[in-house]
Amino acid sequence: MNTGKSDFDFLQEIGVTTELVETSGIPVDTLREIVKDYKHNELTLLDEAEYIAKKIQRCNAIHSVRWRIKSHSHLIKKYSERSPKKTHPKNTRK
Repeated sequence: MNTGKSDFDFLQEIGVTTELVETSGIPVDTLREIVKDYKHNELTLLDEAEYIAKKIQRCNAIHSVRWRIKSHSHLIKKYSERSPKKTHPKNTRK
């Protein structure tokens, strides 16, 4: 899925470095698909977050509930950082 933007422009727009993408092993086209799907479902995610927060607020022991959904760029950064192909020191056994 190519929307006319170069990979570099796309990554720059969402605030992800090429190094992070290379390290994660996730193809840029996959990231484009994730962003497209996320944007398509963003209103549904907002509705669900609000619904769950309201349900939790009804509990007597709950004082306050805050909710949010991540921006698509923040989601992509987290996904790339936590990719299974990326080796984290705390995930390796000695």
